[in-house]
Amino acid sequence: MSRHDVKLVGILNTTPDSFSDANQFIDPNTALEHAYNMAQSGAHMIDVGGESTRPGAEPVPLTEEWDRIMPVLDGLMHSYPDSVSVDTYHPETVRKIAAEIGPFVVNDVTGMNNPFMREAVAELSLRCIVSHLPFVAGGDIQKAHQAKPVDSAEQVVNELGQRLEEMVNAGIEPSGILVDPGFGFGKDPRINRDLLRLPELMHDDRFEYYIGVSRKSSLRREDFCGKPLADFKTMGEDEERQWLDNRSVEVAKIAVANGFSWIRVHNVGLHAAALL
Repeated sequence: MSRHDVKLVGILNTTPDSFSDANQFIDPNTALEHAYNMAQSGAHMIDVGGESTRPGAEPVPLTEEWDRIMPVLDGLMHSYPDSVSVDTYHPETVRKIAAEIGPFVVNDVTGMNNPFMREAVAELSLRCIVSHLPFVAGGDIQKAHQAKPVDSAEQVVNELGQRLEEMVNAGIEPSGILVDPGFGFGKDPRINRDLLRLPELMHDDRFEYYIGVSRKSSLRREDFCGKPLADFKTMGEDEERQWLDNRSVEVAKIAVANGFSWIRVHNVGLHAAALL
């Protein structure tokens, strides 16, 4: 894949409990400044989230999710129309954003499990990211984390294929769908490694392929790129984050070489220097 085909998605968590940047961007002005900096550093899209999906995170009420993301979206979507995604699995949130601010990209980490979400995306003609979450989890993110219910990459391919068929049948345009293997959600390191080849395994060029490996906990435990792991006991917080960012870049390079065109990242500048 040409370097010009790679697109970076900058992560903006407006949450107090995200695994990597908790509490950093709760203030809307700070969040917007960070978003603008990521765009200037090379992000093609900003992904805004109001609810953490880390293991052990508690669900938040719809009103709280809205209060977290709305002040940021209001400024961001006017500055960067068509370049904002929202990390949510609530169709009510999707409809409200579309009605009050305008079109955006839906990033549903539950894999469009809710038929009302599929209906909303189709009806509003929105682009979307469908992330694999094991069907057995029934859309429950924490259940997927706890049970590790994925047996193979083949299971992921089959479940994604089934869900994509449901989405297209619901009226969602294939050209507007980005397919995400859900790296780390219910998957052991062996399966995560296999899923770095998802575009080849899916063999379906109707869709674009999207992945987020940035600062994932599995990078601490498993070598995905032929380089030694670190002794985190001897590292400070900043040094550990720097190591994770560097390792994220190395794994992202593998994903890009295997056909992924969208890479979701925390450190946009570092990834841009390596991938764009």
